[in-house]
Amino acid sequence: MRIWETRFQVYDPIPEFPIPNVVVEEIQESSDYGHYGKFRKGDKGSQLVYTLSGEGRFSVNEKEYILKPGVAFLAQHCDEKTGYYFPKDSKEPWIFLWISFFGGFSADCVNSLVRHYGYIYELPRETGIIAEIEAFKGLKGSIVRLSPLAGAKLFMDVICGLDSSISRKKNDSSITSIHKAQMLLMKRISEGVSVQYIADELSMSREHFSRLFKKHTGISPDYYIRREKLKYSCELLKETELSVKEISHRVGYDSVASFCRVFKSFLKMTPEQFRKIGHYPGWL
Repeated sequence: MRIWETRFQVYDPIPEFPIPNVVVEEIQESSDYGHYGKFRKGDKGSQLVYTLSGEGRFSVNEKEYILKPGVAFLAQHCDEKTGYYFPKDSKEPWIFLWISFFGGFSADCVNSLVRHYGYIYELPRETGIIAEIEAFKGLKGSIVRLSPLAGAKLFMDVICGLDSSISRKKNDSSITSIHKAQMLLMKRISEGVSVQYIADELSMSREHFSRLFKKHTGISPDYYIRREKLKYSCELLKETELSVKEISHRVGYDSVASFCRVFKSFLKMTPEQFRKIGHYPGWL
């Protein structure tokens, strides 16, 4: 049974943008209650479901998760692997909050999050996205008018609101190490710093450090070092009158020829040409 609901209406929708549908506070206490993705193949919406009190159950490929207070799940309605229901042995009603979306890139976004971080998230009720969702209780029984951008923002607020839970799931120590490596490189970019040097500073093998770095940044540390040196050299070329030879030494190259070769391979022009006509490339 729905305790309260607030509906949304996006006027003049943009097809590529997600559209919020409804936010609901619901109470269930019957063991007959349940929804299963395999029976909802035509429903392309997605939802975040958050337990306020009592307990529910969420299943993925027959693995069961307890939806206790403070625990949420994110899923597409039509995800055939999933289902949620009120457990037969529960001794108190399950009260939960949910918000749903459809259209645009919402399904792809939800699928990507589930693939990377799973379905289950632990979130505080009093602050963050749950408090923002629950505030719609003040508009219960009404239809909230939204522009396409406001609708997409609400969807992204919900998705980004999961970050606190995602951060706890990750191995933060390895991310801290990679961040330390990046800061170390920035401080010593003119010293010919190497991957081996940084790995040694972090008390890791070169191979282990390289694997972690690529996992968390998407690029190899060798590529990252070359890119950061080029960023710095572009700044020096545009903002100073230093010679190319001086700049090559500033960014840790022993040979100006090596510097020019790497520079041209990345930017498809020589340092002298960049100084005259080049623009700082956005991908650097």
